[in-house]
Amino acid sequence: MLDGQLLTITLTKYKHVLQTVLLTDNTDKTRRFYEKHGLVTNDKYQTLAYTLFRQTL
Repeated sequence: MLDGQLLTITLTKYKHVLQTVLLTDNTDKTRRFYEKHGLVTNDKYQTLAYTLFRQTL
């Protein structure tokens, strides 16, 4: 519950920001959590995201 409250507070504080991008694990649990709070996957808006992961040395 605390995580949901923190997310709600943060999204409300920055509601003037046009895009909020979140990178998270692809699990059913995380999908349910973020979708419950109004976030959608980027394919809903026909957008594309790129990521470059570098392993630490």
